[in-house]
Amino acid sequence: MLDLAAAAAEARRVFAIPQAERALLARIGETQVVPAGHLLIAEGDAGDAFYLVLAGELEAEEGAAASG
Repeated sequence: MLDLAAAAAEARRVFAIPQAERALLARIGETQVVPAGHLLIAEGDAGDAFYLVLAGELEAEEGAAASG
């Protein structure tokens, strides 16, 4: 699992991708509207997807208790 600094570095690499290419990446997936406070993945769980945030905000918390 990546620590927060490594995760931030990964995010910077994603946003270095030109907008046109990010738009193409977004087209291979599906659009999800996620309510505030929704937990996408819990720390320690195996991820089976990746998320590309195109609007809004995303908060990553290391060691935070899951609220459901």
